Amino acid sequence: MLYFYERTHLEEWVETIYKRSGIRTPSDLTVETISARLGIGVTFEPDVVDEVIFDEEYAHIFINSLYSPQRRWEVFCHELCHPLRHLGNQLMLADEFRKLQEMDAHAFQFYAAIPFFMLQEMELPDHEKEIIDLLAREFGVTHGFAKCRWEQIHRRIVRGRLHQKLVRNLYSPSKKAAPRSLREQHAFYLSACGNSQAAAPSLFVTSCS
Repeated sequence: MLYFYERTHLEEWVETIYKRSGIRTPSDLTVETISARLGIGVTFEPDVVDEVIFDEEYAHIFINSLYSPQRRWEVFCHELCHPLRHLGNQLMLADEFRKLQEMDAHAFQFYAAIPFFMLQEMELPDHEKEIIDLLAREFGVTHGFAKCRWEQIHRRIVRGRLHQKLVRNLYSPSKKAAPRSLREQHAFYLSACGNSQAAAPSLFVTSCS
């Protein structure tokens, strides 16, 4: 089933960063390990605002220590995106540009916390609930976060299946005489899959849409 999954460019970028830094198994996915490998400071304090301060040479992430370990890991993955991919002080940025950075960090968060290249090495159960429980346990995330990531993966698998089927039909000699059928399949593919890049849930999981 995972064969049909289609990675985004951002997901491939995260995978490259992880592998280059020797981050290859779920046991490597800790705040301590990743911050040390990437040279990023981290402070946990009660009642602090979750944020990261960084420039070209230095980065330090602040996370509320009152969160559960799972929530701290999820927040860390969100904040990690900013020093790795962004420039400029968000307080000085135009509102629309700041929103784009936050959207990028939301997408990055799910790829960093539950990397697909690690997930595909696992033996997954047959039932969705068991898969979500496994992801939450193995990757140290909340159940809601794991559920959203799995639903995102499942959508990409459906999209990949439909995409391959559409390509086969387009290039199959037996289908050349049925252009209307192909148009209908293409329309169904677009409506069923939507925009996979936009399928990244928000930082504090309230919706998977």
